[in-house]
Amino acid sequence: ELLKPLLKSFLMDVLSHYCTKLALSNNEAAATTTASNKMQPSMTNTSTVDEIQRRKMRWMLYLLRSPIWDLFTKPMSISLSKVAKYILPSWIGRPLVHYVLDVVLYWQRHHFMLES
Repeated sequence: ELLKPLLKSFLMDVLSHYCTKLALSNNEAAATTTASNKMQPSMTNTSTVDEIQRRKMRWMLYLLRSPIWDLFTKPMSISLSKVAKYILPSWIGRPLVHYVLDVVLYWQRHHFMLES
């Protein structure tokens, strides 16, 4: 029940990404087959590609939102930090793990600032 709004939002983002990619591929195919492709504006300009990349990067923020954070991301982060402490040498492993966990916790607390 808690995940329903989040899943709807995520699915809308995925659907939007799929439709955008489909439109871009259709536009590129039409531009290559049309004789007058110089008159047709290209949708694959830099700003469009940058916007698609920005939206894909924002998907990472779903991992920081409340239900996903509590159910998956936080427990996984703690487990990975414990494993990393054993794998990495102690002089670098412990400080590095603490630093990475602090950064992830900061992002989780202040992710609304990163969405702008």
